[in-house]
Amino acid sequence: MKLKLLNAAASLLLFLIPLHGLSQTIGTPVITSAGGPIQISFEVTNGTATQIFTAATNYTVYLTDASGSNPVSIYSFNSATFPAPIANASATIDKVVPVPAGTLQGNNYRLYVTSAAPVSSSQPANFSEPFSLAASFVVPATLSGYIKCSSPSINYYVITITNTGNLIDSYSLSKTQSLYPLTSQFLSLTGSPISTTPSLDPGESYTFMMRFDTPNGTPPDNWSTTIVTYTSNTYQITQTTSISTYIYCGNNNQNIPNAPDMQITKTASTATATVGDYIDYTITIKNNTTKNANNPVIKDFLPSNAQLISYSKAAGETRNVVFSVDTNANTLTAVVQSTMINSSLPLTINVRVRTYCQSVPAVVNSAEVYTASGDNYAQNDTASASTAVTFNLSAGAVGTWTGAFSSDWFDCRNWAGGVVPNNNTNVVLPPSTPLSQISKLSPLAPADKTARCHNISISNNAILKMVDGGLLSVAGNWSSMGTFQYGNGTVFFNGFTPSAYQTVYDAAGRSEFYNLTVNTSSGAKGVLISEGYGLFVHNNLDLLNGNIRMSELSQLIQTKTGTNGNSTSGNGQLLIDQKGQSNVFSYNYWSSPVGSNNSYTVGNVLRDGTDISNPLPINWTSGYNGSPTTPITMSSYWINKFQNQTATYASWSQIGPLGVLSAGQGFTMKGSGAATPLQNYTFEGKPNNGVFTSAVSPNNMNLCGNPYPSALDAYSFIDDNLATTTGTLYFWEQFSTNSSHITANYEGGYATLTKTGATPPAAPVGVSSAGSSTRLPGRYIPVAQGFLLFGSNAGGTINFANSQRAFVRETDAGSNPMFKNDDLANDGKVRVRIGLHCSASGAKRQLLLGFMDEAGTPGFDKGYDGIQIDPQVTDIFFPLNDEKLVIQALGAFSDAAMVPIGVEVNDAQTLTFTLDGSENLTASSRVLLFDSEMSQSYDLSKGEKSLTLPAGSYANRFFLKFGAGSAHTAAHRDNPVVLSTDGMLRIGNVPQNARKVILHGFNGGQIASWEISNATSELQFNLPGVAAGLYVATLECAGSSYSTQIYIPR
Repeated sequence: MKLKLLNAAASLLLFLIPLHGLSQTIGTPVITSAGGPIQISFEVTNGTATQIFTAATNYTVYLTDASGSNPVSIYSFNSATFPAPIANASATIDKVVPVPAGTLQGNNYRLYVTSAAPVSSSQPANFSEPFSLAASFVVPATLSGYIKCSSPSINYYVITITNTGNLIDSYSLSKTQSLYPLTSQFLSLTGSPISTTPSLDPGESYTFMMRFDTPNGTPPDNWSTTIVTYTSNTYQITQTTSISTYIYCGNNNQNIPNAPDMQITKTASTATATVGDYIDYTITIKNNTTKNANNPVIKDFLPSNAQLISYSKAAGETRNVVFSVDTNANTLTAVVQSTMINSSLPLTINVRVRTYCQSVPAVVNSAEVYTASGDNYAQNDTASASTAVTFNLSAGAVGTWTGAFSSDWFDCRNWAGGVVPNNNTNVVLPPSTPLSQISKLSPLAPADKTARCHNISISNNAILKMVDGGLLSVAGNWSSMGTFQYGNGTVFFNGFTPSAYQTVYDAAGRSEFYNLTVNTSSGAKGVLISEGYGLFVHNNLDLLNGNIRMSELSQLIQTKTGTNGNSTSGNGQLLIDQKGQSNVFSYNYWSSPVGSNNSYTVGNVLRDGTDISNPLPINWTSGYNGSPTTPITMSSYWINKFQNQTATYASWSQIGPLGVLSAGQGFTMKGSGAATPLQNYTFEGKPNNGVFTSAVSPNNMNLCGNPYPSALDAYSFIDDNLATTTGTLYFWEQFSTNSSHITANYEGGYATLTKTGATPPAAPVGVSSAGSSTRLPGRYIPVAQGFLLFGSNAGGTINFANSQRAFVRETDAGSNPMFKNDDLANDGKVRVRIGLHCSASGAKRQLLLGFMDEAGTPGFDKGYDGIQIDPQVTDIFFPLNDEKLVIQALGAFSDAAMVPIGVEVNDAQTLTFTLDGSENLTASSRVLLFDSEMSQSYDLSKGEKSLTLPAGSYANRFFLKFGAGSAHTAAHRDNPVVLSTDGMLRIGNVPQNARKVILHGFNGGQIASWEISNATSELQFNLPGVAAGLYVATLECAGSSYSTQIYIPR
């Protein structure tokens, strides 16, 4: 419970009302704790022989203001909790009054306890209250002029209410009036009737108008008092103020005999003005008698649609006139500092017509004059001038922005027809119109500071800008061909059309907002994002009521750093689709882009998306096969996770549709058996956003997945997790020919991805080597895609963050679409793909060699080199120390490069080496397979090469080389051939003019050198004890030199 009272200071008095009229004396209350429950201790004395506290009687504790008014019940208790009954004695009562923590501090209030009898006695005690509820009500000073009832007369007065407390509050307005026929009405500044104020922050004000309307009538001339009451809508605290107005109807007027006769006249410089024009008023007062008029006072009451600009007395006027302005009441007062006798005094006032559009149809400026000397003819003491206000309205349909006057959305002059849009107005910002700006600070903004429209269309070269926390409520569709500058504003999609989505379209293919709230009503569905479009939210996303439905390939991207910036309240959801293989025998690796409080179960988030307009809950079966029923039936048997376990088959954990997973953790699931190759699924839940973490122990394996409803930049993810992982990601693909649940018959494998590039799947040991795929994972991991990774030697925490998110469609270059061929974006780096086809098993392995400039070295480059995790019985790899690589990164490309390829053969057979592809090689460059045993090079650029090899391991026989021109063969050896085996450096085809051999490290440092005194066709040298890796050997000859890259094994 929170209590807020009006008074600034009071005494706390504790009253115990005695039961059955018994005499009781209350001692001074002692507050023994401050904040939380309040411990109150006081002494009760019974001065009679009749016992008290003998029966259970209910007591109530009240808190009031200092005067004892406005009681609020805060606690009830029972006398059964008191001490034993007493008579002619005293007892100390300790009572805990559970006022919420922090409620009492700052101001003092009165506390009293009641039962059924009157107060007997009291003693003060001090209390403090931290919250105060108060408001100030600024109205025009006593309207001491006249309102004539014969016209009839309508007057407007500006009134301001200010929350002077320190908690948010709003106020209800009411009034009573003492004199008929005067009536009044509360109006907003735009002329709409009101009965309450908006919610006001501490210190915030709200300005409105009162309309006084005096129809024809015959009451006596008299003062009318309007009592205005404003009541706290939260705390039931009431305050009042009064407005006094003299009504003159020509009956029983208060003319004063032998008094001066003051007369006032007023003229305007124009009879018609437009909004923004200036009007000059001349006010002249005159004393028509020889009686003294002491210090005449002139009051000029400006209406709410007129802004006071300047004022002065007439040129040459010597009498002193003191001016003062009440800005809240919009009133000018002039006091003549002398006595007037039978003379006149003119004043000039300049005003500007304000933009209140059509709420007040004319500027009616009234004035009055009075003196302390009285007046013997009151009928001429008031005067007014009326100026009709016209609007220079732009032609066009209502809701069409013109920007004719300013950039302010709330200024009606900027809209065709002079009407600021509302929830039912279709808004159009035509091509190349001036900037439209929405700001909470606009003086013309409504009480809730919110701009409104139904449909909104931002045309080509038009700009809508949000500033100063601007608020825009859209009840219909959003379409932009121009520019929306989201600033720090909030857009509310508040549709109210039953069963309908509000659509969002942007010609740029992406719509961006700072804060976005969906809060629909009347059965409206929410917001539909156009197919393939990106929805960007840069701060907070609130799905209070109604969903965001992402059409095919559309994505939600949130950029706010740190933890989740989305509200978990409300029943709104995000719906986003992804496709997987329909084959009931084929695994898909998944993760969820939605969840609840950073976790999910498959059954809670996954829907049958066969009909994208009506996603349905999935039927689950414990059997092995799914079925294309309506809705689809999926097998729960194949839903598994692999979280921070050693990389063995037994570490897979079956979780079914009810197993709990954290955001960023993946799961496996097989297909539905639909006739189409792909089954569409819909994920439904709160969108994942922010930072998600999972633990990985040293060298353990995790099945992870993209946790976001957008693409995930694999390179950024690898960089952020280099310390805790190997820097390589693995993507499972089960081939379309798969037709068995038996592991040994699976047709599929793991594709490998590093920042160097990717290799297609190859079947690991234990599954069938049948089937194949050339599909490559790309840099950008799609929505809901799962993948494997391994912990580094240190292990640690796997981190997902918004900074890793990207808007890349699965059809874009560089995407990593689930089960779709990929075209990698070209970055200019040289890449070569070498393939090996085994005749015995039909298996195929592809290696990727990338020349990554400064990112590649002869050593292991985490994040660029990819370790093989799926060895085959006959296989090829790049050997590096104790690792077998399927992806290797080296430095800058050189035709002299020479890279070893390891080959392992389980049974004698024919192996076919192929050049599967290359990037950024020159047209004259050759890719050569060098067989050191046969001293032959085979130009793979011209075609595949088949070799029959016996069973065995070939670690130093085959090398990948590059060159321009013809390949080296046994019959063509113009250049030296350099290789390293068995601790020896061997050079063949040595020219006769050879003079020296130098061995350099790959980074340039000299390792060893040998002088040649007598060159022969073949030379060999003992190698120093160097680490395994790539080196550069240079043969210096008379007038020339030859360098080549070699691999020295351990």
